[in-house]
Amino acid sequence: MKSTHVATASLVASLIVVLAACSRVTGSEGDSDHVVQIVNTPPAELLLDEFTLHTAAVIGDSLELFIQYGGGCKEHHFGMFMAPDLFIPTDLPQVMLFLRHDGNEDYCTANVPATLRFDLSPVAERYRQMYGEDAGAEVLLLHVFDDELREVISVEYELTESRSD
Repeated sequence: MKSTHVATASLVASLIVVLAACSRVTGSEGDSDHVVQIVNTPPAELLLDEFTLHTAAVIGDSLELFIQYGGGCKEHHFGMFMAPDLFIPTDLPQVMLFLRHDGNEDYCTANVPATLRFDLSPVAERYRQMYGEDAGAEVLLLHVFDDELREVISVEYELTESRSD
């Protein structure tokens, strides 16, 4: 009976360690330092490590993603990139977005869920720089791609009024 309690305590301690390690994510919800970066880098050069994109939603000026990735032992870093630095001119101007995942050479195999949030205001600012304040578009269509450069999810981003500095 005593060995059962020791085994249970050991299992609980192991789970706590694994769960603590799984929370090491940067670029996550509530981290205001993570904004969409606008680059002219070829998309294939932006991608590093695998992830699975499950959902994407726009909330105000933020893009929220729910993903999963393998790991659990090291801190993972995420970045969102608009590439190329242009808008596809259609009724709803279109943008291509790519998530970069740096797993920091984490060879653990836990399936880690994460919610990531990125500030979209640089995309709106770039649109206004290119087309002017009165360009006419009030909504942009965002295409979010997975780690194999397949478009996974498209979401609409309603432009808010430009910020005055």
